[in-house]
Amino acid sequence: MTLFFAVAVFLPGLQIPNFAADSNAPGPLDLLSDDDLDVLITEARDQLARQRDDLKSARSTAQWLTTLDLLALPLGLSVIVNSEVALDGIWLAAYLLSILSFVIGLLAAVGVIVGYAPLGIVHAARLTEAALPLSKSLAEGLTNSVAMGENTVATRRTVVRSSALLTLVGAALGLTSAAVAFAAGS
Repeated sequence: MTLFFAVAVFLPGLQIPNFAADSNAPGPLDLLSDDDLDVLITEARDQLARQRDDLKSARSTAQWLTTLDLLALPLGLSVIVNSEVALDGIWLAAYLLSILSFVIGLLAAVGVIVGYAPLGIVHAARLTEAALPLSKSLAEGLTNSVAMGENTVATRRTVVRSSALLTLVGAALGLTSAAVAFAAGS
């Protein structure tokens, strides 16, 4: 999934799949009273508001990771390039893997920031065409939207965690490679 987000940076409009994190299907609304429908509508609106906040939080964390990667990547490149010792064998592979890890983590984080994140909504204009009573149609639309939002948020959170892990792996491999290069040079 992380690679989808990394590639999506270069392919605007690419439809990125979401995890099926929420498999709950709404039940029938026919037996609910008007008061019950109001409770359901309120709860669904609260869940959708929380999902928007969670998505904002995931994007904020992705921005932080992007900044960190943009600072660390040139530093990692310059440490080895300016070293008088050439890395070879496993240490060269570790260094190259650290750069690849940073780049994929960076692109995935950027993908979370700029990628389309489908959250469910009930369009008011479409609601005017819905079957009466409107509260039942609204409740149905909102409950269907909740699952979409949960899947979107779960996917973005997972990609942000993967991006953070890639950044940590890149840092560990890069620092180890730099330490070996400096130790061999002294």
